[in-house]
Amino acid sequence: MDSNQLRDILLDNKYISDVMIEENASFKKTEYKFLISCSLSTNSKLIPVKIGLPLNWEISLIDIYCEIDKLPFIPHVEKNGKLCLFDLEGALIDWNFEGVFNQCIDKAIKILDDGINGKNKRDLLEEFNSYIYNRDDYKNIDVAIPKEKKNQKISYCTKNKISKVRKKNETDAEYLKRTTITSYFASTLSSDFDLWGYRDRTQFNGLYFFIAPNKAIYPPDFRKSIDLSYLNNILSYCSFNIKDKRYLKTKDMLFIFEIKQPEEINNVIGFLIENGEYDIEFDKLKISNADRIIPLSVNRLDKSYLMNRTSFDKNILANKKYLLIGCGSIGGYTFSNLIKSGVEDITLVDSDHLNAENIYRHLLGIEYLYNYKAEALRIYGEKNLQNLNIKTVDNKIEDAIEDCSIEFEDYDYIISATGNEILNRWLNKYIVTNKIQTPVFYLWNEPLDIGSHVAFFDINYKGCYECMFTRDDGGNLYNSLAYTQKGQVIAKSNSGCQGSFISYGSLISIKTSLMFMDLLKKHALNRIHSNLIFSSKGDDYYFKLAGLNFSKRFVSQKSDSEIIEFDNIYNKTCSICGEL
Repeated sequence: MDSNQLRDILLDNKYISDVMIEENASFKKTEYKFLISCSLSTNSKLIPVKIGLPLNWEISLIDIYCEIDKLPFIPHVEKNGKLCLFDLEGALIDWNFEGVFNQCIDKAIKILDDGINGKNKRDLLEEFNSYIYNRDDYKNIDVAIPKEKKNQKISYCTKNKISKVRKKNETDAEYLKRTTITSYFASTLSSDFDLWGYRDRTQFNGLYFFIAPNKAIYPPDFRKSIDLSYLNNILSYCSFNIKDKRYLKTKDMLFIFEIKQPEEINNVIGFLIENGEYDIEFDKLKISNADRIIPLSVNRLDKSYLMNRTSFDKNILANKKYLLIGCGSIGGYTFSNLIKSGVEDITLVDSDHLNAENIYRHLLGIEYLYNYKAEALRIYGEKNLQNLNIKTVDNKIEDAIEDCSIEFEDYDYIISATGNEILNRWLNKYIVTNKIQTPVFYLWNEPLDIGSHVAFFDINYKGCYECMFTRDDGGNLYNSLAYTQKGQVIAKSNSGCQGSFISYGSLISIKTSLMFMDLLKKHALNRIHSNLIFSSKGDDYYFKLAGLNFSKRFVSQKSDSEIIEFDNIYNKTCSICGEL
């Protein structure tokens, strides 16, 4: 496209006038193939703009700038005057330049019109923190917002250790840049300073306020300095209940405001007040003087906020207690998926240590070698996520039951990830016989990655784990739902009987754990109403290469995955749950 073709497109657009075109021009530190100076005709007025067309407009779209000093404080305008054409970001772009160009112009006019007329003022609340980020005088702060929504003390520290000792040959500019504090961390809990790696930092005083004003509090205009009246307006909604007034006598006081807006939007804003002076009348705090007000761009670290980025709805898995039996390959990935899904309360049971031969199919690596597997997972979890309540039992589950260190009724879910059929049969018998109401999941891999299984059982539904087993003509017991033909020797050994193992890789364990998470979420949403087994085929290449045989079930299963409900296959003569 040349400048004449571009001019024709511009002149055909009824909203554009006063056109001037520059080729290969730079604007706002960005290079453009064409830079257009023109006026946009909005419903409000004629607005001068610059339109930058990048060489790769098919990817980068089109940039439109306005003169922000000639506009009121409106949404979707960055500090360099660039309009945020947000609805087009991430969209599928039709490589028809005229269509894309006109769509961008229409969007720009709507942003400007709605902003000038106040129609999109709510968007200021939706993008509250971005207008702090647009300021030249802001600093960053990571904040673990407290669960308890009440006014309270909060502590903060600098994120980086800064040495005031001048380095050799360091210029004044370099020294100033290195010693200028640009980011902070804050929390109401001392344990958070340990969790996020700031245990050795000096902590300073701050105040956290939770407010629900009767009218919206908008972000400050980023083009103007923040004055005391803006802060005091927010403080007018706050009750100050700190009895020790000496708490305010600190050089730099931190204020964190969590605002529940009338529009059901929650915003968090922060300020550092340098050398502030404060008045207290009744229960209201007022800032009477300050050397400087530093706006803070808040990055939230509290779990409830972080989990919103992973959940479509409220966290359905939290506030429940989980018992995870088996902390090997499947158990490790299952543990990781549980805590990443917001689960906090888990008891881990495993009597084995993590050895070198485990690490290439386990979640954990060399750092955790020779620890009990359960304890190693606990350490891993607490190093990486906050607010976990992980208990470990470095014992066999049957021994833990016998000495009463584990009571199944204390848990909302029982998960057996051992893959041990002997143990699972014992576990099933104990649960059914003792009428344990807690639902149970059994997870296991097939050898050589040919498949994964997750079985779900609740004693209130038909069938149990034992119903999967039957006997052949010789009286030998086998799993009728397995993918491997019965009677084959699958286990390998590198060190005699004590070192025998079933070959499978980490990917199949990851797959099994994900299948479990899918069923768990469905059960939490009351979408499971029968006992069932969820089975999925894997790669059969190595299984065939080893000369092994598939079961009739594997051969007859046409789809990659299938769910079988025990309503249709349960054993009426089962020795554990049978009716006869």
